[in-house]
Amino acid sequence: MTEQADGTAESSHGYFVVFEGLDGAGTTTQVRLLVNWLTGQGIDVEATNEPTNGPIGAVLRQALQGRVVLDPVTMALAFAADRTDHLFDPGNGVLRSLDLGHWVVCDRYLLSSLAYQTSEETSLEWLLAANRHAVTPDLTVFVDTPPEVCLQRIAARSNRRDLFENETALKRTLDNYRQALDRCHDLPMVRIDGNQPPEAVSADVVEAVMPLLRR
Repeated sequence: MTEQADGTAESSHGYFVVFEGLDGAGTTTQVRLLVNWLTGQGIDVEATNEPTNGPIGAVLRQALQGRVVLDPVTMALAFAADRTDHLFDPGNGVLRSLDLGHWVVCDRYLLSSLAYQTSEETSLEWLLAANRHAVTPDLTVFVDTPPEVCLQRIAARSNRRDLFENETALKRTLDNYRQALDRCHDLPMVRIDGNQPPEAVSADVVEAVMPLLRR
């Protein structure tokens, strides 16, 4: 909270920071490290992710694990619906948290839909239209990690593979990410080399976030 000239309290708006990257890129680790760092600066911060833990997100997680089969159009629309619920839920949505002055750090957001779901049935432009209610983050951090490194990390953490966790899918997704980044060139965004130790990536993330702290 800040104080205005007349002595009344004025709530400051929080910042919305999003991490993007391939499966195995290290986004989940970097969300945790940034949240810990911001907390150490005395900032109220919330970590979140997509798909969410809500009812639509639960179905999407089952689809990603191969337990439920959804056609590409249904899956893309489900991700868009999960995203709007994530943003606009009046009880615990992202926008409510930002209005309270909290920072929100999210593991995956709109660019993930554009990267993972662009197909013959769901073009990039179609996906953008389906997600037209998605608000623009204050900063998107793209953790740029080679597919072969991502696969090594995935293999090290679990024997189970989700729908997109194979070399062909990761390479296709990376191509889609590049197209999406070109299409969304005005998005406040920084690319960080994910083929570094987590601490080095985190240091680069903090450097990218510092301008928001100075606003």
